[in-house]
Amino acid sequence: MQELRLMDQIQEFIIVDTGGGVLPKLKKIPFKESRIKDVASCLSSKDKTKTLDDMEATISKRARSKYK
Repeated sequence: MQELRLMDQIQEFIIVDTGGGVLPKLKKIPFKESRIKDVASCLSSKDKTKTLDDMEATISKRARSKYK
C-alpha cells in the first residue's frame, strides 16, 4: 500500500480478491494508436551511429571507473 501512495492520484486500480486478501492492480489504459512517421522524429541524431561493440566498450569503461 505504501507504493500506491506514491503513484499519481489519477491512476485507476482493479482490486483482485486473492482469497487471503486483496491485490490492487493498475488498470491498463490503452494508448492512442500511433504510426512510425508520427514518432520517428525523436530518433534522429547528428552523432555517429554506435555499434554494439561501441556500447559494450563504453559500459565496461564506465563500470571499471565507477567501481575502482
